[in-house]
Amino acid sequence: MSTLVLSCLPDDSLKSMEAVAYIETFVRHFQTLPTYTFLSKAGITPSTSTTYILLDMLSAVRSGSGGFTPAINCHDGSLVGVSWYFNLKGSIIDRTLVTIDAPTDSLCPSDGINTSPRRAPDIYPIFPRPLYIVSENIKL
Repeated sequence: MSTLVLSCLPDDSLKSMEAVAYIETFVRHFQTLPTYTFLSKAGITPSTSTTYILLDMLSAVRSGSGGFTPAINCHDGSLVGVSWYFNLKGSIIDRTLVTIDAPTDSLCPSDGINTSPRRAPDIYPIFPRPLYIVSENIKL
């Protein structure tokens, strides 16, 4: 991403401050979209016996996010993740991300979506989903 080049930072910045700016921005926006909370408020929770309908899941996350549509991703009929998308206004250092609808459709069947609880992996990633920044410049 071109907005993380060192010349975008103040001259007296510490080494690797561009990474700190990215991570802080990521975490701040990640916390504004508590996907599990959005789904659980609609009664959609991990289950070994209940399956769900894609439209119900989309409705729950749209309602919780103020109307934005993420991409809900499945593999073999099982939920594997929810990807939120943003436009970047200015540079990542300015920390201004604007939530947008996913540019792609959800990759799940229309019904019968399995949400079985998952065992924690041996090495748990710090961030479960990537932050998608679709465009560096937008006009509001």
